[in-house]
Amino acid sequence: MRPVDDKAQLRVLAEAARTLRPGGLLAILDSPVYRTAASSPQRTPVPTGVTAAAVTHVNGFPDDCSAIRAKPVLPPADVRPPSGGLSGTLTLINVNSGLDLGMNAIALAELSSQPFFRPPSDTYAGFSAQEIRPVSTVRAGGREYDLRWKNGVDAVSSVFMASELINEFVLEPGTASQTDWVITFPTRPYLQPGASPFQPNISFDQRDIFDREGNGVHHSMTGLCLPGFPCPLAVLDHAASAAFPVGHQAGPSSLLGSVIGVDLGLIPDSFTAGWMRLRVADRLPGFGQLGSEPGSTMTDLATGAVTVGRFELFGLPMTGFMVRTFRNGTLRCITNSGLQTGCQGNYAGSFPHRYVRTITQVP
Repeated sequence: MRPVDDKAQLRVLAEAARTLRPGGLLAILDSPVYRTAASSPQRTPVPTGVTAAAVTHVNGFPDDCSAIRAKPVLPPADVRPPSGGLSGTLTLINVNSGLDLGMNAIALAELSSQPFFRPPSDTYAGFSAQEIRPVSTVRAGGREYDLRWKNGVDAVSSVFMASELINEFVLEPGTASQTDWVITFPTRPYLQPGASPFQPNISFDQRDIFDREGNGVHHSMTGLCLPGFPCPLAVLDHAASAAFPVGHQAGPSSLLGSVIGVDLGLIPDSFTAGWMRLRVADRLPGFGQLGSEPGSTMTDLATGAVTVGRFELFGLPMTGFMVRTFRNGTLRCITNSGLQTGCQGNYAGSFPHRYVRTITQVP
């Protein structure tokens, strides 16, 4: 598998800062495809078979959903391997303030070449399913790595492995700006606490904070939980995602209402805007290390030279985005009938994190 661009998304991993449970994750997988006949002149597949007849819309609704719900297993003749083509976006809306934050889903190509349909109540269809291909392709430092893995979970982890995470923050007092970083660990729910590359708790070793003028401060991580926020180990042991507030010494508040507070570092009061880098800890034995199987290859993209062997990815499988707000108070607005009234002047944006990959060959 490999990451794909927005125009060729084949699998969707939709990130959510908050779901039904704290630290949750929303994943959408393309698992079954029902049988289709030859394409129409418009190149649209024509569904055939019992399953296709039941799910085909008639006047805006599937013809017979109950027939599918009653069958824990679809007829084998109707099931085909995933065909791809999924794409999606995510929108977070604060109704009271009028803020709207949108972002793209992240897609993985060629996640599986076999069908693995299960009914909605079955949790089998995930990154730990046997049908997930234990191979991945990643690029870093002018090289392309085709990696083999023991299982599909490690393959998915390798696509998201990063040793450093980088993004910006805005804390301008004049605009009452706030910043949250959402960090998601897509494969953490599939691993036991302490399993590589995780430890029981997430650990970043270094925080580098810079303002717009290039002035910087550097902090070593001494604690995990942010004072004033609940930080139960039982949640952190299995959390797949959280929104982490970024703020000044006076104490940050979570823009997204996060119920998990992890210490990303308090920003000096003089730093009203800038950028920050988080480095994964490298001083804990076995932590942040993911080693491929023999037979993996590294190709130098400049020379074409190929090296065969085992490779180790350092970091954590993570992804996510930053959200920031600007508040301009109550503005004067004119209604359609010409009357003056007040309206909210709130603005927001979301931006994906940037990453640094560290890959080395294992002797």
